[in-house]
Amino acid sequence: MGHLVHVAKAARLLNVNRGKLQDLIRSGELQTFGGKLDLEELEARFPELAIDRSPIIERLELIRASAFSRRVTETVAPERDQLTSQLKKCNTARSVAEGRADKYEKLLKDVAQHLSELQNSKDAGKCEMAADLSRWLLARMNR
Repeated sequence: MGHLVHVAKAARLLNVNRGKLQDLIRSGELQTFGGKLDLEELEARFPELAIDRSPIIERLELIRASAFSRRVTETVAPERDQLTSQLKKCNTARSVAEGRADKYEKLLKDVAQHLSELQNSKDAGKCEMAADLSRWLLARMNR
């Protein structure tokens, strides 16, 4: 079953007398569904008419499509305020994470600098320990 329209609207679409459509309904040549006619059945009965090209049908299809998308949007999509709040939380979390990453990067640079100074020390024990720690740190960072 396709699009349903009232008998009066179908008569206007087909440019026929409403009484003619009611006669066809009474004779059983056309069936109604809750006082409405199926446009596909009308097209079969009146093949010379191009109902599908009617601006009214196009408008009906547009209204139905937009009503469905609006219904989906209302039930699925979060509110704008919710999205804004979530975005602010994400931006704050990202900013905090970037701040921590900057601190850790500075700390690693300071440790590397200190290890370099220890490797240049005159104390052989400090040099060896600094070299071991540097190798371990580089290995961990390259994983």
